[in-house]
Amino acid sequence: INAQEYGAEDGLTLADSQTLARMVNGLVDAISVSARGFGKSALVNYPDEPGALLPLAGEIKKVVTVPVIAVGRLNPEVGEKAIVDGQADLIALGRQSIADPEVPNKIFSGRLDEIRPCIACFYCTDAGLRLDSHIGCQVNAEIGKERECEIRPASVARKIAVIGGGPAGLEASRVLALRGHKVVLFEREGQLGGMLAVGAVPPHKERLKPLISYFEIPLNKLDVDIRLNTEANAELIASLGADVVLMTAGASPVIPSIPGIDGKNVCTAVDILAGKAQAGNKVVVIGGGSTGCETAEFLLEKGRETTVVEMQSGIALDAGASERLRLLNRINALPIAIFTNTRCSEIKADGITVCGK
Repeated sequence: INAQEYGAEDGLTLADSQTLARMVNGLVDAISVSARGFGKSALVNYPDEPGALLPLAGEIKKVVTVPVIAVGRLNPEVGEKAIVDGQADLIALGRQSIADPEVPNKIFSGRLDEIRPCIACFYCTDAGLRLDSHIGCQVNAEIGKERECEIRPASVARKIAVIGGGPAGLEASRVLALRGHKVVLFEREGQLGGMLAVGAVPPHKERLKPLISYFEIPLNKLDVDIRLNTEANAELIASLGADVVLMTAGASPVIPSIPGIDGKNVCTAVDILAGKAQAGNKVVVIGGGSTGCETAEFLLEKGRETTVVEMQSGIALDAGASERLRLLNRINALPIAIFTNTRCSEIKADGITVCGK
């Protein structure tokens, strides 16, 4: 049942749902308690905070005798506490089970550190709408393609050098090691994660951090040779005697050809988020995609006066429908100046020139 409706005038109230729960108590085996929202509240049933819907389940549980099932971006730790505290009898792990279908077995065997975390990116819910395809998952490439992606032992074990410790390099190293290969992973920076680590810096993106930790644990258990602060070159690879070299160094940012783009007052969003560059008191973010919006949010939190300039008619158009709604709800409530259908034509030492698209 939906325990409460948000964003709708005269919507279903918690008291209404308690009345309904009493009516069906004894006629059903269990009651699963969710919520529903409309407009800006449309994502209430996909909360940012694990356990945000637990109070609703607890209120329904007070008026029934049948088991109550709790939902809402729960993880094993939050779910266990909910049961101990009497807020629910059963815990539903929906999206978490897409990210890692083995989650029940890992919980029962005490291998909580091996659970591949759901990063609450909404890709599983948005993939069909956006790509007109089957269900997908940003952290589990096997979902829906389990037979095709089955990991089988290699016929010949090889020594493989993987260059780049971002998400592609980490996953490649994991799969190669599971197949029996000897893997050496090179990462130029002092930490693993690559752009995933940078992407976890903006506000509300800390949900990405557990994914980096998830990769580190199995790689250590699989004896992957991880070499941080090491830039791979031809000489180093030759001395290693690798049979195969896999390049997973990631992408480079697209730099638009705007007059003045090479000025000392210009840097990339990656440099800002990685702490390699510092912004002044007034900042213009050129590009209002997801990265631009999240960087603007980050800069505002640091006390910078921030403006976003975007050529297209809207911001964050590269995001899935649900993730975009979550981002827009935040950005629109912040004092960030946003100019759409606007192109930056020149960058100067003391400002920029813009024009209508």
